[in-house]
Amino acid sequence: MMSPTLKPRQVNFEDAWSKLLETIRGVISLNRLSFVKQETWNDRFTDIYQIVVAQPEPQGEKLYEHVKLFLQNHVDNLYSEVCRCGEEASLLAAYHRFWVEYRLGATYLDTLFRHLNTNVIRNQKTTEADLHFGMGQSLGLDLSNHMMEIGELCLDTWRRCMVEPLKHVLTKLLLQQIEQDRRGSPVQQTVLHDVIHSLVDVEEYNKNNQLKLYASIFEQPLLDATESFYSCEAEQLLSRHNCSQFMEKVLLRLDEEKLRAHKFVHPSSFVAVMAAFQRATIERHLQLLEAESAAMVDKEERIDLSHLYRLLKPIPEPLKRLVSLMEDHIRQRAVKAVQSVAGEQAAQQFVETVLELHSHYVTLISGVFDGDQLMMAALDRASAHAVNKPRNARGLPMAPEWLCRYCDSLLRKSSRAAGELEEKLGAAITVFKYIDDKDVFQKFYGKLLARRLINSLSVALEAEELFISRLKSVCGYEFTSKFHRMFTDMQVSADRNAEFSKYCRTREIELGISASFLVLQAGAWPISSAPALHSPALPPELERSIQQFETFYCEKFNGRKLTWQLPLSTAEVKLCYTSRSYFVTLSTLQLCLLLAFSSSDTQNMLQLTERSGLDEEELVKQIQALVDVALLLADGDVAAEAPASPRTPENAVAVPLQLTAHSELHLNLEFASKRTKFKVAMAAPKETPQETERTRDNVEEDRKLYLQAAIVRVMKARKVLRHQQLVQEVIEQCQGRFVPKVSAIKKCVEILIDKQYLERSTEANDEYKYVA
Repeated sequence: MMSPTLKPRQVNFEDAWSKLLETIRGVISLNRLSFVKQETWNDRFTDIYQIVVAQPEPQGEKLYEHVKLFLQNHVDNLYSEVCRCGEEASLLAAYHRFWVEYRLGATYLDTLFRHLNTNVIRNQKTTEADLHFGMGQSLGLDLSNHMMEIGELCLDTWRRCMVEPLKHVLTKLLLQQIEQDRRGSPVQQTVLHDVIHSLVDVEEYNKNNQLKLYASIFEQPLLDATESFYSCEAEQLLSRHNCSQFMEKVLLRLDEEKLRAHKFVHPSSFVAVMAAFQRATIERHLQLLEAESAAMVDKEERIDLSHLYRLLKPIPEPLKRLVSLMEDHIRQRAVKAVQSVAGEQAAQQFVETVLELHSHYVTLISGVFDGDQLMMAALDRASAHAVNKPRNARGLPMAPEWLCRYCDSLLRKSSRAAGELEEKLGAAITVFKYIDDKDVFQKFYGKLLARRLINSLSVALEAEELFISRLKSVCGYEFTSKFHRMFTDMQVSADRNAEFSKYCRTREIELGISASFLVLQAGAWPISSAPALHSPALPPELERSIQQFETFYCEKFNGRKLTWQLPLSTAEVKLCYTSRSYFVTLSTLQLCLLLAFSSSDTQNMLQLTERSGLDEEELVKQIQALVDVALLLADGDVAAEAPASPRTPENAVAVPLQLTAHSELHLNLEFASKRTKFKVAMAAPKETPQETERTRDNVEEDRKLYLQAAIVRVMKARKVLRHQQLVQEVIEQCQGRFVPKVSAIKKCVEILIDKQYLERSTEANDEYKYVA
C-alpha cells in the first residue's frame, strides 16, 4: 500500500466531494447523522489539501461553494424541525439542542478545513480596512458575497437561515420565560441562557459590532418588558403596603433582578436592565419616597434610611436631596448640643459633646449609608458649622480656646494611661480640623505649651511631640514651627546646663545652690522680651548663680543679650527649722520672701516690701500663697482668728488677708505636714479674662500682617488683578489658618496702596497693579 503524497495532482472533484460530504455531515451533527472514524477524519485533511492544490487548476473556490450550499441546506432542515414545535416552550428546547450541536460541530469543521481557510479564503477575503473605508467597492468587489472562513460561514448561515426567520418567535418565547422566572415559576435556565447568548455568538466574527443582532432583536424588547412588568408590580405593592414595607419589597425585587440579569442576559445589558427597573419602581414614586424621607431622617430610622439610600444611590439628584436632609439634621442637633455648653468645665464639655456627636454620626453613616463620601462630606460641613457656632460677648468663636484648654488638661501630668491619652489626643485633632480660626488655636496653644514646658508640667515630651506632629500633618510645618523651636530650646538648655556645670568645676566656682537655666528664643516663646514686671530684688543666695551664668553665656555667645524672667522660674528648698525635713516647690518670688525670714522669724509688710522690691498688690498675692500652706502666720489684721491647734497644710484654711504696712508675718516654727514634699500654689496660675482678650487682639494684629503678605504674594505673581479675583485668591491662601472677612482684605489693600506696594489701575476702577 502506497502512502499518500503531498505532490499536487489531478483530482476528480465529484469523487472527493462525495467522501467529504459524508464526513462533513457527521462532524456538523456530532455523529448524529453519520459516524466519523478517526482514520476517516485524518484522511479528509489530505483530501481537502489535494482539492486545494489540484492540477491543472485548484478547486478551492469550488469546494467553498459546495460547503456553503451544504450548510445552508443543513440549517434549513434544522429550521424545519424547530418549526414543527410551534410557538411553545418546546421550540426553545429544540432550538437550544440544535444550536449546541451545531456550534460545537462548526468549531470542528473549521479545524477540518484549516488548509482551505489559510491558502484560499484568507488570500481572497476582504479585510476590515476594505470594509471600513469602502475600498472593496472602489475595487469592484461584491462585499455581500465576500468569502468567510468555514467557522464564520457556519455562524453566518445559522444567523441567516435560523435566527432571522425565528427572531420574533424567539424574542416572544424568551420574554415569556423571563416573566415566568420573575413570577417564581420554574424555567429551563440553561436553555434560556444559551439561547439568549446565541444571538451574540452568531456575530462572533463581526469584530466591529458583535452585539448588533442581539441589541436589535432582544435587548430593547427586554427593557420594555422589564419596565412594564415592574411598573404594574410597584403599583400593586403601593396599594398593599406602607412606604417602609414598599422599600423592603422593592429591594428584594432589586436583588432578584440583579441575580437574574447576571444569570441570563448578556453583561452589556446589565446596566440598562437595572435602569429600567429603577425607572419603574423608584423614579416614578420619588415623590412618595422623598415625602417620607424627612421623618426617617428626623427619627434616625436606620433600617428605613438604609433601604432608602440603596434605592436612591443610583439616581444622583434624589441622593443629593437626601444628603442635604441629613446635613441639616446633623447641623441642628449639633448646634443645639454645643450651645448648651457652659460653666467652668465648658472646654471639656464642648470637646466631648462634639466628639460624641461625631462618633455617633460616623457610625450611622458607616452602617446605614455604607460610608458614602457625600454623607461624610455633609457630616464635615455640619460639624464645622456647629464647632464654630459658640461665640463670646465680642462675637468671636470660643472653639479654639476651649480646644486648647482641653488639650492642656490632657497633656498635664496625671494618672491617665498612655493608650488612653493617645486616643484622646487623636480625637482632639478631629475637632481641630473643623475649627475655622486655627490661628487663634495656635496662639492659645503656644501659651499653654510654654507653661507646661517651663514648669515641667507635661505628662511626657513624647506625647507633646506626637500631638504637634499631628497638628503639622493638618496645617503644615509653618503652623508648628514655633512649637518645634520650643522643644529645641528645651533640649539645648539641657546641654547648656551641663556645659555651665563643667565651667564652674573647671574654674572652681562655688554657687552654694544647685541651679539650672532655660535659655529661650524670644521669637519662639509667647513671652515678652521686655524685663518682667514684678521682678524681685534678688537675695545674695540667688544673685551669685545668675551673675555667673550670665558671664558664662556671654563668653560663649558674644553679642547675645539675656532678659531674665524670674517670675516664671521655680525653686525647691529644704526646710531645716522644722522637726523633720520638708522639700517645698515654690516660685522664685515666694522664695525671695521666705529667705527674708532667715535673719528674723518676724517681718512686717514694710520690711518685706523694701527687701523684695515688689508692689503692694503682687506682694499680698505671694504672701497669701505662703500663708495658705501655713509656712507663714499672719496676726493682727487677719479676717479670721487663728485656730487653737498649730496650722499645717492639711488644716490650713484659705483666709483673705487684710494687711497694712505695719502688719507682721511670722515664720511658722511649728510647721508640720503628713507629706515631706509639697508645692506652694503659684499666685494667679490661671489666665485672666484681660490676658485672654489681649491674646485675641494679638491674633487680630497678626492676621492683618498675614493678609498683607498674602496679598503681596498674589499680586507679585499676577502683576495685574481685578478686586474680586484678588479677594478670592487671598481667601484660598488663608483658609488653612482662618477665614478672612472681605472688609479686612479691603483694609489691607488700602494699607498696601499707602505703602506703595500696590496701585490702582488707570484702565479699570476695580483693578490693581503690583508695584515692583
